[in-house]
Amino acid sequence: MISMMKIKTLMLTVLLSLVFFVIVLFPITVSSEPTVIYVGGEGNNNYDSIQKAIDNANKGDTIEIFPGTYQGNIVIDKSLTIKGVDKGTTILVGSGSGNIIEILADNVTLQSLTIKNATLDSTSVNQTLTGVYVKSNSSMITDCVVMNCNVGIILKNSTNHTLKNLVVTNNNGGIDVFNVTSSRITFSEVSNNKVLWGLSIRKTQGTVVNNCNISFNYVGVGVSQSSDNRFTRNIISKNFDIGLYIVRDAEGICCKNNRIFENNFIGNQGLNAKDNCDDNLWDNEILGNYWDDYDGVDEDGDGIGDSQWLIFGGLVENYDRFPLMNPLDINLNPVASENIIVIGFPLNNSKINGSITIFGSVSNKDVTSVRIRVDNGEWDEAIGTSSWSYVLDTTEYDNGNHMIYVEATDAQGLTITRSIQVNIDNSVSKTRNGGGTPGFSIISLFLGVILMLMISKYYFNRKN
Repeated sequence: MISMMKIKTLMLTVLLSLVFFVIVLFPITVSSEPTVIYVGGEGNNNYDSIQKAIDNANKGDTIEIFPGTYQGNIVIDKSLTIKGVDKGTTILVGSGSGNIIEILADNVTLQSLTIKNATLDSTSVNQTLTGVYVKSNSSMITDCVVMNCNVGIILKNSTNHTLKNLVVTNNNGGIDVFNVTSSRITFSEVSNNKVLWGLSIRKTQGTVVNNCNISFNYVGVGVSQSSDNRFTRNIISKNFDIGLYIVRDAEGICCKNNRIFENNFIGNQGLNAKDNCDDNLWDNEILGNYWDDYDGVDEDGDGIGDSQWLIFGGLVENYDRFPLMNPLDINLNPVASENIIVIGFPLNNSKINGSITIFGSVSNKDVTSVRIRVDNGEWDEAIGTSSWSYVLDTTEYDNGNHMIYVEATDAQGLTITRSIQVNIDNSVSKTRNGGGTPGFSIISLFLGVILMLMISKYYFNRKN
């Protein structure tokens, strides 16, 4: 007979075998939840500088900055949300050289900050290189003031940015968009950038500028080597040279398929607009723009001039075919006109795997399309508009954190984007949800236990 000690040893061997195979085949994944880190406050999780907070943060964290004046030359190298308690009293100042904020990571949000280059006692103003320099994708800059810099904001060699509810003022140049795709500048004031331009669009495609006040700059908007951009429902006024200038560059490269409609051009001192290219549209085939120097008549009283309006350019002749007789009532308040996107599933910071259905709603019943994108991939149409859904196969993506973007466009062409972060974890879904070999983990576990029993039996037989 086998002694009690041997029985206990056998049971312990089996138990340890089970534990071993469970750990190997069903590993436990521990993920850190996003946290809030503070700058300028008191107590735990507080730092005395923004850069220290960034260096100690994890991807997806939020850094909340208490009112105060902080030294700039900040480098953001991970996906974070950085927001001030109040933009009027949460101030970043530059050192007189370099960039006040440099964004190197994707999916960074800046919110409610004043970014400027001045000495701490505000007795003098120095010129720094750039207020915010973005070299990565999918940044969102909202509710900020950027002033007293050489260039206020630069977006470069990247995609999918949102600039919203900004005041970019008293710089040499306002906003420079270079080699960028699929971005939006909306509900912002770009003014008093008197040396260069308010807004420069270069080598850029698929960018929308809407509901902005672009005034008192040297050139309001300059566009070169760019295509498929849209400028709508902006006030472009009292700039010192040209309101909106589409340029044929020195190599003869033209801008194509840019649409400019439903804007107010008022009191620009040189020209309201100039277009040196021949393949842009200055109306949407129904409505054009308001020009304060249009001298045509409206015999039928439909609010549209009876004669088209020549856009000066010299090399070719471009026309606004439907010039408006009266200025448009353009809303510059982002709160009053936004669509509201609700993502019902998945929840922000949730864990997903396998094939899921993303669904939600949009408050505006005039929405014409809803699109979905994961990270920096291609946009894909969802099913439905005011209520929408989209099937996503998460196995096409690597395990880890990913951003899901939902974009809604209304009948006026205005677009809003909402995003959430999710954690894709298909490390166990292939065995539990039908992927891979059916029951592979269970079979492996069973065979492992049998093997350990056979080894134990052999050991005890030898002892006996």
